[in-house]
Amino acid sequence: MKKNNSATAEKKLPRTKRVAKDGDQPSVFKIPDPAQEGEYLKLPIAEIDPSPFNHRKIFPAAKMEELAASVGLHGIIENLVVRRMPSGRYELVAGERRLRAAQMAGLKEVPVIVRALTDEQVREIQLAENLQREDPHPLEEAEAIRQLQTRYKTLDEVTLRLGKSKSFVYSRLKLLSLIPEIREMFIAEKFNLRQVLPIAELSADSQSSFYKEYCRDWKEQERFNLPGLDNILSQYLYSLHQAPFNPKDKNLLPEVGSCTKCPFNSTATATLFPEEYQRGICRKGECFQRKCLAQVGKDLLKAVEQVRPVALLFYGSPSQDMRKVVESTPELSGLPVYNYYGITVIHQPDEPQQDDYIDEGEDGEGTEPDEEAYAAAMEDYREEREKYEEALLIGKILKGLKISYNNHAEACEFIPESRDKGEIRPVVTAAAVQAAIKEGKATPELLQGEIDRIRSKEERSKELDAEKVQLNVHAAVSELVARPEAMHTLTEADLACARLLIFQSLSYSATDTVRKVLSLRKYSCEKDEKEAYYEQLRQLTDAQFSYLIRLALADKAESKNPRNDSGYFLYRMAEGAGIDTRAIRLGQDQIAATRQGRQQEKIEQLQKKMGQMQVIA
Repeated sequence: MKKNNSATAEKKLPRTKRVAKDGDQPSVFKIPDPAQEGEYLKLPIAEIDPSPFNHRKIFPAAKMEELAASVGLHGIIENLVVRRMPSGRYELVAGERRLRAAQMAGLKEVPVIVRALTDEQVREIQLAENLQREDPHPLEEAEAIRQLQTRYKTLDEVTLRLGKSKSFVYSRLKLLSLIPEIREMFIAEKFNLRQVLPIAELSADSQSSFYKEYCRDWKEQERFNLPGLDNILSQYLYSLHQAPFNPKDKNLLPEVGSCTKCPFNSTATATLFPEEYQRGICRKGECFQRKCLAQVGKDLLKAVEQVRPVALLFYGSPSQDMRKVVESTPELSGLPVYNYYGITVIHQPDEPQQDDYIDEGEDGEGTEPDEEAYAAAMEDYREEREKYEEALLIGKILKGLKISYNNHAEACEFIPESRDKGEIRPVVTAAAVQAAIKEGKATPELLQGEIDRIRSKEERSKELDAEKVQLNVHAAVSELVARPEAMHTLTEADLACARLLIFQSLSYSATDTVRKVLSLRKYSCEKDEKEAYYEQLRQLTDAQFSYLIRLALADKAESKNPRNDSGYFLYRMAEGAGIDTRAIRLGQDQIAATRQGRQQEKIEQLQKKMGQMQVIA
């Protein structure tokens, strides 16, 4: 038995700092040689357990096969280091590759040195062995550096202990951010260190998107290759200098804060990688996109406050992201949405300017104002202005917020009806007719056009009469319901109105379903058809009305959410409809009980391990 009597062999290396001079090397992390003292034995492999402290997990198959062949031929040249445990078994301290190779070579026993070591000494020996190997895998270096960081806390002290640069230590620590799928590819040498480092800089979500898009079938390819990796990764990088939001705004997404000190902002590592400082790159795409949408919502809210629209207008259908913005903003979610290509844009009438109406005289060079033509133009303008204001007042012309493809918003007045795609005919004005008569250029077609205009004007006047009547009736109803004492007995007309409101709230597909089930016809806006529409809804039976209510509530997406009012009312409606909600609830309770039981078992196992750690400590 060979022993080393050095009194200092078992002592821990003291934590010291010294200032490195120019041209000098900083102090490096050194641990006493684990083989300096101990008891030399040959132990059965079956009596040796792996160490719980060793973080090394990477054992390339090809290299292990080479080592196993060497061990089978020459045996183990350098003894393994173990320590004796209270149970009588032995725990491996150093030499896991040799132990695995011995098992692969079919050896039953291995030469060991048995040493009395504390947990802290075991950690230090394993850390030193992994860091001082000739070819450690970068991921193993990263794990070792993380262990050092838990002991020495600051990056400066870790770099001093290792004798490495800060950029080296930082880049290794970033490897710990790799998702498991990318780690596996790195270990399998499908990515080298230069390629994998920029991937590690991305957020976990961006890494997952990258893996699913470009790497998911790498195991099925004999020679996996990803040309243009830098260009591929660039789609997951976002310039903060060109962002549509203020990166310093900590209130845009309060739960996230500003981008200033975010670890996914390249400026956060400016002292380590100065070349990235000026770029200001965000590597967390999901957060960047959320802030972009939040800024869009903020800008739209500002536009809503200024314009006070009653509808939103989009060029075609709003994008999926814009739908999310609208649905998540109460001030926007209640506004109807129109296709800009399916409405008629209305512009305020332009008031004529007297300077534009000049009587040129016979020689064509007159400068006197043409009072008659100007008066006719003003008459047309007043008529058009009256029509415009009346249409605004009764709500025929709506004020909308037009949102362009780049999310720019502006006010727009419109009529929610399809554009006339027929022949566009020139408009005959009173001014044009008077001028033509005065000049002797009037034609039968022109005069007929003026007759048609006068008749059309009268038809429009009749429409305005009906609209004024409706407006006055609406004002009377509004005044009636504004009084607290205006509670009256429910009438058949009230029920018909309630059914109309419910029917109008349905989605397109649900509307089609209701029409088929209840045999409801489609009606136009003509007076006789509106009357038939009213009678059809008024005469619905209680069973039909009940079906309409239930379908409308189930048609609302928020009724799926138990925390929403619609969700609660749907649940109570289901109970009233005879649905066995209790059986549904009990079925889910059984699933929850099973899940909670498994969770409790895991908690108890973890608590047991905590207790064992406290006893050892």
